[in-house]
Amino acid sequence: MADSFYNMYEAHRYLLKSTRLEAEDLKEYKSLRELFRAGDTGRIEIAIQRLCRLVYLHYQILPVILGDEYDTPLLEAYTDGYWSEMIGTCRQLFHSTFKENPYYARALITGVTKVSKNSLFSDLNNLETDTVTCEAYSDCFGFTEQEVMDALKCQNMDTMHDVKEMYDGFIFGKQKDMYNPWFICNYMRSGELQSYWINTSSNKLIGEIIRRHPVRSKHENEQLMAGEIIHKEINENITFQYLDGDENSFWSLFLAVGYIKAENVVKQGESTWCDMSVTNREVWECSAMKSLRCLKMEMPFIMILQKHCSHTAWKI
Repeated sequence: MADSFYNMYEAHRYLLKSTRLEAEDLKEYKSLRELFRAGDTGRIEIAIQRLCRLVYLHYQILPVILGDEYDTPLLEAYTDGYWSEMIGTCRQLFHSTFKENPYYARALITGVTKVSKNSLFSDLNNLETDTVTCEAYSDCFGFTEQEVMDALKCQNMDTMHDVKEMYDGFIFGKQKDMYNPWFICNYMRSGELQSYWINTSSNKLIGEIIRRHPVRSKHENEQLMAGEIIHKEINENITFQYLDGDENSFWSLFLAVGYIKAENVVKQGESTWCDMSVTNREVWECSAMKSLRCLKMEMPFIMILQKHCSHTAWKI
């Protein structure tokens, strides 16, 4: 984490030449940067707040905070066993950054867990949150099919049929035929139709949950691996610390990280019901192989998975 903050400060080293910063401001900037360079996390909670202030003083404009995958540190803590230590650090950091910080105009935050219901943000006001089942920005989180077609055409790659079969399937709100930019960009670079999901942080989290709960929802997993649809209630207000005991949060996490997609969504108060299926061929291959490695408890289940993993055809 210290390395990330050091890189963030280093990206703003132009502040050292600013004529609008006082000597004390420059001293604090240098001090924090050197602490993070040395791997010291003792003052991480004030890092973003202080940087916002310096950027504001330099430009005379309130900056916008962009927080991509804000809960990645919590994800790592959950899977690696130091949740209690990390939750305290993150709570202080986010409180200082978003609650006690007058030096930013607005913030855009993305992550697996819903911001408004997460305890880290419980004291913030004026929050607008959208999940994968919401209509707002539904065509913005990923490449549309037309954008993928245009990109392939620019690279003289006449492979749209194969790309669609492998990577199509993501749904945001009612917007279908969405593609993960990471997968498409990697494919265009390498020209190989393969799973680029396997080394992502969300894949690591799914693997850990499967290992911790090898018998959970076995029947539904069998149905999904067989290409079937299951009708489930999900809890979009998921938090990592309650995953161990909340069946609905388990499926909601699968949906949030993209392992499954939701159709025919019906929201009733705090409950959300939907038809779920595996997102696409890439995710299916990845999750099927992971299930074979992690769910080694009953031979009938393993035989079902092996049967379906041996098929070369995938129908979306």
